[in-house]
Amino acid sequence: MSLLLVSFSKSFHNKIKKLLESNRHSGILLWLSSDLDRQNNLI
Repeated sequence: MSLLLVSFSKSFHNKIKKLLESNRHSGILLWLSSDLDRQNNLI
């Protein structure tokens, strides 16, 4: 029972980690695009 819980929490943790990583990448892309927009407005 506890072993099943451990394997479940591990897979759950990996899913959260993947979500955070993808969110971080999209956040960086959003930041870069907004930074480019700011530079375009300056020109």
